[in-house]
Amino acid sequence: KAVVSTQSTGGYMEQTVAKAIIEAMTSCSDFKPKYPYVNAHKSALLYVAYHLKAHNPKATAYSREKYRKKLERYKEHCQLIQYLGANMNRRYRPEPERPIDFNHKMDEFLALKNHPLPTS
Repeated sequence: KAVVSTQSTGGYMEQTVAKAIIEAMTSCSDFKPKYPYVNAHKSALLYVAYHLKAHNPKATAYSREKYRKKLERYKEHCQLIQYLGANMNRRYRPEPERPIDFNHKMDEFLALKNHPLPTS
């Protein structure tokens, strides 16, 4: 390993940050987040930010766990759009014909309209 303090800024960034950013961006491209009521660009940025915080080796275990849970919750919210789209059709379906968790997920989705961005 080279001594970090003697490297140029680019070399320092490459040795210390690039791997974490590449992992976060790869995870983001695999998951393709789309948070309800937020555009795709901002959804991806939020995903990368949560991923970086959840996998920061210099953070405390408590902090990493806190952001790992936030990342999981964020991913659940992103999956609401796909779930609701797959389980809705043009015609009204009476409640007994809907999937068991449909109403809960629809309520959760609609509640995000008032608070579209997750809090840190």
